[in-house]
Amino acid sequence: MQQLSIFTQAATPEPVTDLLPTPANNLPPGWVWTTIGEMTDAVNPGFPSGEHNKSGKGVRHLRPMNVSSNGTIDLIDTKYVLDNGRDRLRKNDVLFNNTNSPALVGKTAWVQHDTDWLYSNHMTRIRFPSQQMHAGFTAYYLHHLFLAGFFRMNCTNHVNQASIGTGFLTTKVPVPLPPLAEQARIVAAIEEQFTRLDAGVAALKSAQVKLKRYRAAVLKAACEGRLVPQDPTDEPAPALLARILTERRAKWEADLRARGKDPANARYDNPAAPDTDNLPTLPEGWGWATWEQLSSRVTVGYVGPMVNEYREEGVPFLRSQNVRENRFDLEGLKYVSRDFHNKLAKSALHPGDIVIVRSGSVGVTCVIPGFLSEANCSDLVIVQGPTGVVPEYGSYYMNSAAKHLVRAGQVGIALTHFNTQSVAILPIAAPPLAEQARIVAEVERRLSVARAAEDTLSASLRRAARLRQAILARAFAGKLVPQDPDDEPAAALLERIRADRLSTASRPARHASKRSIS
Repeated sequence: MQQLSIFTQAATPEPVTDLLPTPANNLPPGWVWTTIGEMTDAVNPGFPSGEHNKSGKGVRHLRPMNVSSNGTIDLIDTKYVLDNGRDRLRKNDVLFNNTNSPALVGKTAWVQHDTDWLYSNHMTRIRFPSQQMHAGFTAYYLHHLFLAGFFRMNCTNHVNQASIGTGFLTTKVPVPLPPLAEQARIVAAIEEQFTRLDAGVAALKSAQVKLKRYRAAVLKAACEGRLVPQDPTDEPAPALLARILTERRAKWEADLRARGKDPANARYDNPAAPDTDNLPTLPEGWGWATWEQLSSRVTVGYVGPMVNEYREEGVPFLRSQNVRENRFDLEGLKYVSRDFHNKLAKSALHPGDIVIVRSGSVGVTCVIPGFLSEANCSDLVIVQGPTGVVPEYGSYYMNSAAKHLVRAGQVGIALTHFNTQSVAILPIAAPPLAEQARIVAEVERRLSVARAAEDTLSASLRRAARLRQAILARAFAGKLVPQDPDDEPAAALLERIRADRLSTASRPARHASKRSIS
């Protein structure tokens, strides 16, 4: 049999076409190719409702988010509608997501219990003849197609969404159908293997959560002086800060004299000192400072329209999505012309500068890496030329301790937005410079181990996802459970369903009897 054209259309990124069954494949004995329409009693979309509530008044109205990408019903975020007498979902109905983004359209779940749920017009209910089809088999098969990218490849694209029409679902989706008894064996085997697989996935995700907590604990310990030992021979941070401030004023005075001005007749603005009220006691040799004291300048990136400013190449132009915790991210990096960059001298970036997200993911911080010899940026707070602080330590502090200070409301900064001045006066717990270098080395050592563990966990989760698809692929190729020659062939099952339909269609319609009114 020639392979159907729907399996040969152009694929979107990473379709798993090698796991898709096709009518060109040989089926096991007793199996037949069929369609959803041949197997079902009814395939119906739900209804829209603009009068939802979350208070539980009425009945649940399931929407696309109530079917997970794992093929289960998810009732965490459900809305309710008033009882309108519409048909409810029943046990052994299959719920198919007909409208969503291209990546999510086609999510499918099996309703395994009697419910009073209703469903939206973005969902399609598939109902089977009683005792003649195993709903779980079709639900898992459609879930398999979803995971393999079949619906993504074959959806109709609209503005901001995609859809799978009822006609396509019922007539254009080839289904390899086994005998009814084998359907039940396949579903049982899938659920047994998925139970074990899900337990493994849960353990991997739990390990990821623990790694995240570990990374946070490492940074917190680093910024509290508990990660590496103090060395009494290190120059104390307050002495270093006093020397930096003295040298900075001396340079200011020298610059004035070089221009023929008397410093005594000019005003020198001392950098703002930190407000240490209610701040914790620091380890020996540490001191409180502000970014205004520890840098040549605290400024902000370009805030303005970027229409027609981006170029295919040129000077790198950072945005908030390029700033990750302690890491510069190249993904999505934009470029601007050199002329535009030269106009934005205030927001020019250099290796070692510290950039801080000031809205959205507030406080997320990274250091400009050495390979960015020149760059510019949009709406980010920039700590230029940090002095008396190792830039990586400053990034650790902003991503750890500074966030706790903000949340505690101890420095008067709104969590939803950083402005330049609020960052400039932010108290920084500064260790001796030599200790900062030791802290950075130890943090990097520990986080590199954590990154390697994270990479291993991510690879294992990807393998688990692939294994999930492989289990389903084997199931629908007839390789997951053995065939039983005593099972009634699927062809006979379909023939009986057709006969029942013809019988139902040939019955005369019943009319309500007239009753006299006394």
